[in-house]
Amino acid sequence: MAERTGPEKALAAIVVRSWSDEAFRIDLLADGSAALESNGFTVPEGKQVRVVADTEDVVHLVLPLRPAGLTDEELEAVEEGWAPVPPCDFAP
Repeated sequence: MAERTGPEKALAAIVVRSWSDEAFRIDLLADGSAALESNGFTVPEGKQVRVVADTEDVVHLVLPLRPAGLTDEELEAVEEGWAPVPPCDFAP
């Protein structure tokens, strides 16, 4: 498995912290933008981050915003799994 770097690594750390710090998890679920900003992330003006948690009985599927300007071939590449899905626009 490839090593995580940059935003991926920082987001992975947020997830792991939410598993071990119940107060942080509560804050993250209540106001994701504020919780991330208080941990060094920059959330762009006018954007908000909503955090949801899977349970034993419910799993969330998040549909990302379709990137503008993708050709049919690029969409097929995403479907085939070899082309990356564009990253989120907030970062640590």
